[in-house]
Amino acid sequence: MDQVEKRVAFSYEGLQSHLMQVYFVMNLQVNDVLEIGTRFSLVSSVIGSHCNLTTLDFKKEFYPDLIIDISDLKQFDTLKDADYDLILLCEVLEHIPYEKMDGIFKLLKNKTRKYVIISVPDQSSYINITFFGYGIGNKISKVLKKLFNLFSAKIGNLISKLDYKFRKSKRKFIMRKFEVDWHTHQW
Repeated sequence: MDQVEKRVAFSYEGLQSHLMQVYFVMNLQVNDVLEIGTRFSLVSSVIGSHCNLTTLDFKKEFYPDLIIDISDLKQFDTLKDADYDLILLCEVLEHIPYEKMDGIFKLLKNKTRKYVIISVPDQSSYINITFFGYGIGNKISKVLKKLFNLFSAKIGNLISKLDYKFRKSKRKFIMRKFEVDWHTHQW
């Protein structure tokens, strides 16, 4: 892991996300947990001593218990149905092609007995304008950078909302068995 990757992985926002995952898992008091996408193993190392934890990733370099690519639906379907009280799927879905989402959600529904926790990164971070203040005074540079960052977050939110509305109109999958609760978190 290089220095940039370490900074991103253990940023303040990243740490808060990991702590929220631990908080939700611990409060649900579940026994059998499947964590999909183990990358840095911070969450695994905390919750692993409180439940029967199975880790799953498609990269063997992260040392998961199961090496499965969930975007390969046939491979993902090899897991036993209703084998886990909770499936934790955090910061994974953004790496999967949209056309495979319905299949993944159906399989998640079949593989869990109770809960699925899904987390995706803040969409505004995908549209970001980097501003370098070369040759501009420090105060002006800071003001312009704040304006650009505000602009990029607003554009990111707008694009995300439009994208959701267009995709929502074409959605076929409806989760009937489970109560669906939607939360957004502002760190």
